[in-house]
Amino acid sequence: MVSSYNVEDLLSFIENVDLLITEGWTILMKQPCVGDNQQKSQEDLIVASMELKTEQTYKMHVWMPKSLAVQLCVQFYGDMELDDEMIIETVGEFLNIVAGNIQGIVSQNAKLGFPEARYVEEPYQTPSGIVRNYRTPDGFFGFAVGR
Repeated sequence: MVSSYNVEDLLSFIENVDLLITEGWTILMKQPCVGDNQQKSQEDLIVASMELKTEQTYKMHVWMPKSLAVQLCVQFYGDMELDDEMIIETVGEFLNIVAGNIQGIVSQNAKLGFPEARYVEEPYQTPSGIVRNYRTPDGFFGFAVGR
């Protein structure tokens, strides 16, 4: 199977995704976020996934430790009492924000599915495809898109 993307298009897409994620994180969390190529621990994570449908279907994933997800949730809900469901759903909402911006890059006609998020206690198998890792002052998170 031959892809219609050339190397320059793919590199541009990755750069755009990195920019969307790091800027989005900085705006939401009011703290820096940078790309980090080091593999992180894959245990005790909250994982969110959703589909992006164009001519083909892609699956996008975000994963982060619960401790970082709690901080993200506080930014969404403020100082109210948080429960596990709210924390898990917040990771899904973060993916939804990122996916909406990616949709704008790929095609306005692309269709987004609904994010599904869950807590994963066992080691998480990083999805195949384009995988990016990010570091913040309070922890790490990862993003992947593939088929």
